[in-house]
Amino acid sequence: MATIVVIGASGGIGRYLMMELAKGHRTVGTFCNHNPVASDWLSTYKESVGTDPEMHHLDLVEDSLDA
Repeated sequence: MATIVVIGASGGIGRYLMMELAKGHRTVGTFCNHNPVASDWLSTYKESVGTDPEMHHLDLVEDSLDA
């Protein structure tokens, strides 16, 4: 089982990839603006895959503006 990182996992294509790839692999997703926990995406993912998604907030733009 491979570990696959999906950048932009809360968007349309990323959301689909997370759910499909999680059926046979460990998936880790990132999000920036669309928090998947604050939407119906989380319940859809749990229903489809059977576990909570591993998601990490990725905010590179804001960090680079502060520098």
